[in-house]
Amino acid sequence: MYRPAAGRVAHPRHRDRGPHARRRAQLYFDCLRRLLEAAQTGAVKGATTRLLGAVIDAYLPVNVEDRVALRVQLEAQGQGGAVMVIEATELTWRDQVELEAAREATRKDIRTVIQARFGQVAPAMQITLKGLQSEEALDALLRRVAVASTEDDLL
Repeated sequence: MYRPAAGRVAHPRHRDRGPHARRRAQLYFDCLRRLLEAAQTGAVKGATTRLLGAVIDAYLPVNVEDRVALRVQLEAQGQGGAVMVIEATELTWRDQVELEAAREATRKDIRTVIQARFGQVAPAMQITLKGLQSEEALDALLRRVAVASTEDDLL
């Protein structure tokens, strides 16, 4: 359990400087590396990976200076690949969250257009919507919904 030094506020996002922050940065990297390895082996999947990544970000806050210092240290130790792991993992989680939000917004738009044109969204269409994962497929369906005569034309 986190216990602040005397006079400090107990807050999990407390950001101190110096060696403690450097150790936190190293722990942050180690956690990201382990999570990435688990995701690559299939031990952890999809939403669980994103959730654990968010937990790591929330409970092991690392400021910009300490991230830079960790990257310099890793590169000096010949671990340039480790730096790429940090960057790729952080970027991947954020990109996946944004992409899923965009896909869900498109699904909502499709449902809205279907309801406006045909009254309600059939259960088969709900299943189809959940199964579509690519933006291209969702965009194509949205275009078809706009010109379809009946909802059956979409399935």
